[in-house]
Amino acid sequence: MDLFVDLSPGLGRQDAVEAALRTAISAGRLAPGAPLPSTRTLAAELGLARGTVVAAVEQLAVEGLLETRQGALTRVAHVPPPVTATRTQRSSPKAPRADFTGGEPDLTRFPRSWWAAAVRKSLAQADASTLGYGDPRGSIELRAALVDYLGRTRGVTAAVEHVMVLSGFRQTLAMLARVLHRRGHRRIVVEDPALEVHLELLRGAGLECAPISVDADGAQVGMIDQHEVRAAQVTPNHHLPLGVSLSPARRSELAAWAASVDGFIIEDDFDGELRYDRRPLRALQALDPGRIAYCGTASKSVAPGLRLGWCVLPPALVEPAVGALVDMGGPTVSSLDQLAFAELMASGRYDRHVRTVRTEYRRRRDLLSSSLAAQVPGVRLEGVSAGLVGLIRLPADCDEDTVVARLADRSVAVMPLGIFRSTRSHRDEPAIVVNYGRPFGHQFAAAIELLTSALADAIGH
Repeated sequence: MDLFVDLSPGLGRQDAVEAALRTAISAGRLAPGAPLPSTRTLAAELGLARGTVVAAVEQLAVEGLLETRQGALTRVAHVPPPVTATRTQRSSPKAPRADFTGGEPDLTRFPRSWWAAAVRKSLAQADASTLGYGDPRGSIELRAALVDYLGRTRGVTAAVEHVMVLSGFRQTLAMLARVLHRRGHRRIVVEDPALEVHLELLRGAGLECAPISVDADGAQVGMIDQHEVRAAQVTPNHHLPLGVSLSPARRSELAAWAASVDGFIIEDDFDGELRYDRRPLRALQALDPGRIAYCGTASKSVAPGLRLGWCVLPPALVEPAVGALVDMGGPTVSSLDQLAFAELMASGRYDRHVRTVRTEYRRRRDLLSSSLAAQVPGVRLEGVSAGLVGLIRLPADCDEDTVVARLADRSVAVMPLGIFRSTRSHRDEPAIVVNYGRPFGHQFAAAIELLTSALADAIGH
């Protein structure tokens, strides 16, 4: 085995070897139980006499840092790390007992056996060329599978050459923001409320964000005319965190606006598969494939750790998008993971998985709704016909930040609606945002009980 040993100048040879090994052990580069190369190998690599290395190892063994046994590898001893003032004074915050923050799904629902089978089959069938750099747009197998799936389930109009595979929506948004800036765009319409991380990505590419409000019918498209802008980024199928959908009239209005200004729209369909008691909505992209970039991800339906997303681009943006992606460091999704996901789709197991988790999240949504109605009648649950996130409207006399702090005191983590708003006003109705996909399955019922009881106490019910 290889081991990097940095010999300090100014020391004798044996002392230098001892010092280098002590440093590697104390810094954690050599963990307890880690084996060392043989003294013969180490001496050859360092250009020293074997006797010098043997003497250094024997000295460290005497000090208790190394364990040596005849006929066995020399290993780092299991010595407890030294206790320092910094170590004893440092304390990490306790994890909340009920964590409803963030955007993760229930990670215990990952289809491990199906994924393993897809990996084995796709790897057995993969051509050697698959292990090369390949097309920066992604593997042809996955792009073809996405064309079939998105057309069948979301009504997306797509051709394989217009599809790109990326590591998630954030990379997609950063790439598209660069493309728009290079085409002369300097402002882009965004929804308010919105995720701050998305706004930062747009600003990072040189785009100023022009917010428009969201009401019960989705983004207020009529407000776009107040801004000199030719691009928009929207979530028409399920807004986060309000949970509303863009009405048919506003969908048509938005597509007509893009055509009238020769502009482009970025459609974020981050959780389109997770719908419960409403009919599936056709992707906005179908209204004008030449101007609307459709973006999706496996982060909510499967797991964010896959780092797998996709984008169906207007034809005019394909070449610029590839160039922007290469400038950002190139493709970041493993070709083998792409093949495995394509196999998961082709086998029908992805559809089956989606139906399974959809049923589970509907059950969770229903439990959250019934528990709030029974224990906290002064609140309203909104935006839960799809997705993983619910909006709990608080009584008008509540301060949402105070409620969030009181819940934190009871070891319950939620998010105030205000963190999603570009601007805050005293007229905003107080609300908290809960991700009911986050607690793992075996923890969920207890987490809901803790949430509702703590919320009842926090608002005085």
